[in-house]
Amino acid sequence: MIKRSCGLCLICACIFFISSAEVRAETTVYDSINESMNTGIMYSGEIAQEVTLDGGADIISVIRFGYRVMSIEPAVEGRVRFYKNDGYNGSPGGLLYDSGEFMISGDFFEPLYYSLNIPLMRVPETFIWSISTSGDLMIAQTSSPEAGYMNSSLWIKDDNWEKSTLYDGALQLQIAVDSFTVAPEPGGVMLMFSGMFVIAGFRSARYLLKTRKNAGVSLIGQQYFQ
Repeated sequence: MIKRSCGLCLICACIFFISSAEVRAETTVYDSINESMNTGIMYSGEIAQEVTLDGGADIISVIRFGYRVMSIEPAVEGRVRFYKNDGYNGSPGGLLYDSGEFMISGDFFEPLYYSLNIPLMRVPETFIWSISTSGDLMIAQTSSPEAGYMNSSLWIKDDNWEKSTLYDGALQLQIAVDSFTVAPEPGGVMLMFSGMFVIAGFRSARYLLKTRKNAGVSLIGQQYFQ
């Protein structure tokens, strides 16, 4: 009896989870994005900044940065990299991620945000991100992040990495992670309860039939021995 009940519960649970849906939610773990893009940095090489995520190491899925195109060219090439901060004097060291080249477009001096999808990679709590472009692109700046922390010093690279003596402050950047929760669909809940009622009805009918059958046998036995 106990085994049968366990089996029926397992069937109902399977119906419930099969009919459930996975809900995707985006959580921001670093955010220095704001609407003001009056200040920024134009640099023809690679520029980098150390950031610390809110909540520790995590698997990131997307980054966004603010920019203005500062030339009449319709698009420029961009490239984003993540580094460990294990280089000399805390400079960018071991490479964690390289996006490869992608196109950044926009009208002249128009404030825009670029979203770059990351292939769900795990990064340490503190790491260095960098951006390099092939044309005139101003990377927007802000005072300080609202989520996470940053090192105000910026690294620039021509041949070797060195701390910038001209630029400091936070580059406008947003880093997000994906979190998933399992939520039952309304049809799945109805299906589960319908299945439970059918199973309960079937077991009740079996119990009544068995009770009546046993009662009939007892009555025949009493008449036979009287």
